[in-house]
Amino acid sequence: MGTAFRHVKHTIRRHPGTEATVGARCLKIDCEWTARDGLTVKECELACLGHSGRTGHRSFQRTFTDMAVVEREP
Repeated sequence: MGTAFRHVKHTIRRHPGTEATVGARCLKIDCEWTARDGLTVKECELACLGHSGRTGHRSFQRTFTDMAVVEREP
């Protein structure tokens, strides 16, 4: 008796009721400034703009985190 494999399509999306969170760090050499993880996109933008205004630093690396769920397609 053999084994039968069945392929079922799935999709991944952001978990309902959650939003992406953001963190950032300044890319200027020797600058150790970071915006803490867990900020909203708007909060992170404001933090980066504030740092840039105080220092003139213009480049940032942002990290986005979200919660995801895999669901079987109908």
